[in-house]
Amino acid sequence: MAPKEMTDKLINLSKSLGADFIGIADSKGFLNPEYQGNKPQDIMENCKSIVIVGVTIPNGCFEPLPKGRAEYTNTLMAGTATLRIIGFKLLKFIEELGYIATLAPSEGSEFGYWYADKETLKADFSMKYACYLSGIGKFGLNHLVITDKFGPRVRMAAIITDAPFVANSHSSEFIDSRCK
Repeated sequence: MAPKEMTDKLINLSKSLGADFIGIADSKGFLNPEYQGNKPQDIMENCKSIVIVGVTIPNGCFEPLPKGRAEYTNTLMAGTATLRIIGFKLLKFIEELGYIATLAPSEGSEFGYWYADKETLKADFSMKYACYLSGIGKFGLNHLVITDKFGPRVRMAAIITDAPFVANSHSSEFIDSRCK
């Protein structure tokens, strides 16, 4: 199957599974000398694409803050669980195409296991930088990803794969202009 056809099918599947947005980054973007973090190529040597899928966080969960943190936390957890299911189904689709794929953790720690490096607090690779490379958004001054359509109120998951999906283009602007 041609890369464009695979990409279109992946995008359509992700939307049908409930993703609000999807972006694809070329793994070569992580080889830029200005990038200082860990690279997806350290996880999968033959990585070609990083697929970012995301869901928006419903505005209602912010209403009870700061007093009602339980509602906010529960909503974020539901978003993360939703992304894991979407991500897993996308992994299966990619592997049915004859490629390999893995789902990167979107949390620093969970179930008593710490994913990020405790010394540097760096993850295995920067999902935020992948979001930038995939055209989903830019960085805010607070180091959050600010998506063009949904702002910062999103949850995301990343799939690292050797599938040659067609990557999105990204902005030449690294810091979101609304944060200057």
